[in-house]
Amino acid sequence: MDILFANMILFFHLFYISYIIIGLLLIYLGYFLKWRF
Repeated sequence: MDILFANMILFFHLFYISYIIIGLLLIYLGYFLKWRF
């Protein structure tokens, strides 16, 4: 039970970190396109 709970927390953290990275990449791409055009 504890191992399953730990795996769920680890998976949630990886999911959250991936969302933050994708968000930062989209913001960076938006600024890049604004500067290009």
